[in-house]
Amino acid sequence: MFNSEIHNLNTRFRDNLYLPSTNLTMAQKEVLYTGSRIFNYLPLQIKNLSGDLKTFKKKLKNFLIDHTFYSLDEFYHLASHD
Repeated sequence: MFNSEIHNLNTRFRDNLYLPSTNLTMAQKEVLYTGSRIFNYLPLQIKNLSGDLKTFKKKLKNFLIDHTFYSLDEFYHLASHD
């Protein structure tokens, strides 16, 4: 579920997936939470292709090949600066 589906405010994070707030480390390591967080850090031009699975996969693969990440922390840091 996208943030834009939760409220009608035109914010800069409207294209991000909704992340439920949690303080539990165990919950933050779940696949759904981690996958949503990774998706939220992708560039907007890739996120906007999520409706077209074939094109989304191709652009995501090219992005990951062009930017070699060795850890999730590195991905979060470098992807947020692109």
